[in-house]
Amino acid sequence: MKRVINLCVLAVSILASIGYAEQTSPQPHTRGLDQGGETCATATEVYAFPFCDVGTTAGYANDYTPSCNTSTAPDVVYHWRPSFSSEVSFSLCGSDYDCILHVWRGCPSSGGVEIACNDDACGLQSCLTTAVQSGLDYYIIVDGYQSNSGAYRLNIVPPSMGCPSSLCGWIIDDCEEALPVSVPSTTPAGNVGSTDDFLVGGGCPQPDGPGVWFSFIAPSPNELVVELTNVTFQVQMWLFCGCCNDYYCHGYTPCGTTMQTIGFCPEPGMQYLVLVAGCDGEVGTFDFVVSSFAPCAYGTCFASLEPDLYAPGVATGNTCNQCNNCSARPSEDEIVPVIIPYTGQWVFSLCNSAFDTYMLLGTQPCTGDIYERDDTCGVQTTTTCLTLNPGQYFVTIEAYNSLQCGNYELHVNPCPLPSPRNLVIQADPPNISLSWLPPVGGSVTYYVVYRSTNPSLIVAPGNVVATPFGTAWQDVGIIQNPSDRFFYAVTAVAP
Repeated sequence: MKRVINLCVLAVSILASIGYAEQTSPQPHTRGLDQGGETCATATEVYAFPFCDVGTTAGYANDYTPSCNTSTAPDVVYHWRPSFSSEVSFSLCGSDYDCILHVWRGCPSSGGVEIACNDDACGLQSCLTTAVQSGLDYYIIVDGYQSNSGAYRLNIVPPSMGCPSSLCGWIIDDCEEALPVSVPSTTPAGNVGSTDDFLVGGGCPQPDGPGVWFSFIAPSPNELVVELTNVTFQVQMWLFCGCCNDYYCHGYTPCGTTMQTIGFCPEPGMQYLVLVAGCDGEVGTFDFVVSSFAPCAYGTCFASLEPDLYAPGVATGNTCNQCNNCSARPSEDEIVPVIIPYTGQWVFSLCNSAFDTYMLLGTQPCTGDIYERDDTCGVQTTTTCLTLNPGQYFVTIEAYNSLQCGNYELHVNPCPLPSPRNLVIQADPPNISLSWLPPVGGSVTYYVVYRSTNPSLIVAPGNVVATPFGTAWQDVGIIQNPSDRFFYAVTAVAP
């Protein structure tokens, strides 16, 4: 959408009161925990991966016999038909009795084959890792040593999670619990049982559904791509660089995006964090894929590639002790990716910086194919108004010579458009008529009319009542009570 630039405001004493809905804090997205079934025919379904459950074998029958130790104990059964082929870990660690765990391909009483069995992997409890194949039927049997029975905890997780002993120990729900993955790798995962997250780093939207976290270390300057495949629900994904108490948004794919993929040039040795969350509370499963490609084309000192700046906004930093990635000037530099959200005229300014700056603006780092200049506001740099389409651009911040470096402020804002003038509001019950004059100078595509009962909060998305192309508009039938108060604002929108 186009951007509202400037406005004028007037108030009139006419408007009925409006209702409101109370907003509460996000609540955890949970699901009920099930009890294992008596036999294969009544087995409890493993409906997600990773998976966790609690239950008891007490009071159940001894239906199946494990190969790894003597058992006359009662047992319960889970059924799983995975959607992927991979190694998987099954854990009863943290259970309350001396248990045995055995996994079968096909039901034991119908010609099934036992593919794994374990006793006493974590104290008196069991844990095993075995390969599963997509589309085949597996039966996971929670059993006991000799005649032992009791309460159990079952976790089915990627092997990288080890043998979790806590209930739902696979839930990588917080940044501090991020699942480490290697580069390259494919990790089956899901957000079932996780909670909503609140992002402490700037630059990206907040999630609106339960999320899980991953982390990896960039091993080289090769381009990395993080991707979600085999997704069973609507998701969104964030890429961050840094650590959990100090991270910055490096990329984002919103809900409704067909390809959940983020490609980027990393700094070797730096930790990157990825949050995957459901849209509007959705839960499901996916494969988390990290791939490595050819070396990136723009230098080897990638600490100078700063987190994305979402315009309009301000990025601050310091070029001292950075690398000289770009050949435009013989100086240390930093590269700031800028996301332009809509078509319009934009200005990029380094005028508040503390040293003699040199700016390049391009479609790639270290290029000035859009703008390249020195000394346009004293010894600092600013662009003219530039018409840009939505997308990612790169601002390379240099010093004029190799002896200079320092703090910089990069301001990216829409070019100012004069406000509409002489807003007149006339009450003619039950209608209200508005008229105004166009701004002096500048081209206007259309106007936006806002209506509110709060004079301090008029221009807000929820208060838009009209987008006329002309300089007059009538609010038909709005007057309900002569004592009501109402406030209007009109803004101009640039091409």
